[in-house]
Amino acid sequence: MSRKLYESKQDLKKESELAKQISDRWACSLRKLPIHYHLDFAAEREGKIVAFMEFKCRTSEMNKYPTYMISMSKIMAARSMYGVSGKESYLIVQWKDKIAKCEMLWCKHEVGMGGRTDRGDWQDVDPCCYIPLSEFTVIADTGSSV
Repeated sequence: MSRKLYESKQDLKKESELAKQISDRWACSLRKLPIHYHLDFAAEREGKIVAFMEFKCRTSEMNKYPTYMISMSKIMAARSMYGVSGKESYLIVQWKDKIAKCEMLWCKHEVGMGGRTDRGDWQDVDPCCYIPLSEFTVIADTGSSV
């Protein structure tokens, strides 16, 4: 039996809006990847893949926590894809007040268990990478800071 997907229509709408911003900013086309790739998009220019991307949209401000937590499976996928393609992978996070990027292949991080427990799904807690915010480069200020 396959695992339940928790992405809502609103989540996909936010992801699509972020993808449009990134596509315009970096002059590339973003193609949604099938779920088994574990990352969200392939970035293309002139018909060639130039990078892979994972998008996250958060409701807090960027500096609320000292690190960004992401499932280790995402970093593993980025490294595996690099091994085959030689292409970089970027984590793009849209917080309430900023949009920032992190190079998934080369970022410093600590590994520990993490995740969420509010949905009662035991698979929501797994090995995670805790990436210091210093590993992120702010690419846009959304002006939404309250």
